[in-house]
Amino acid sequence: MLERERFINEVDTLFGTIQSRQIEDFVTATTLTNIFYIVKKEAKSIEQAREAVSRTLRLMQICPV
Repeated sequence: MLERERFINEVDTLFGTIQSRQIEDFVTATTLTNIFYIVKKEAKSIEQAREAVSRTLRLMQICPV
């Protein structure tokens, strides 16, 4: 989501696997708040942080805890 060069290839592979439904995908609610916080802090953009959470919600299921 931040397109960090060190991780971009692995993340692209992971999201591709999720989109093709080769694996089940889950995220916890607290992970969503962490994504928002980190993206907002690093990108300095609330819009980008919201989009990161939205993208995560489109791809992954929230795991009940």
